[in-house]
Amino acid sequence: MTANSDQLADVIALHASSRCRHQGRCHRSAVWLVDAHGCENRLMCDEHRTGYERHVRRVLAVNGKTMCTLCGRTFVDMPSVVQAVAL
Repeated sequence: MTANSDQLADVIALHASSRCRHQGRCHRSAVWLVDAHGCENRLMCDEHRTGYERHVRRVLAVNGKTMCTLCGRTFVDMPSVVQAVAL
């Protein structure tokens, strides 16, 4: 399946209007869709995605695990906690 020019224009417009949703205070454009193991999906700018992933890595390094406050599951590695997909 190929996209026509109208579909491409719609995708470009959506991307341009998408703002980072990190705690609702950022005004930068979102460039990542961050999936927290299915509990939460959030659009984020590069700075907030990097900061979020840095925080998770720090918690894992110090504690050897992290627990989701939404679902209560425990995780021991970064890929099981969060995945980010470039928009």
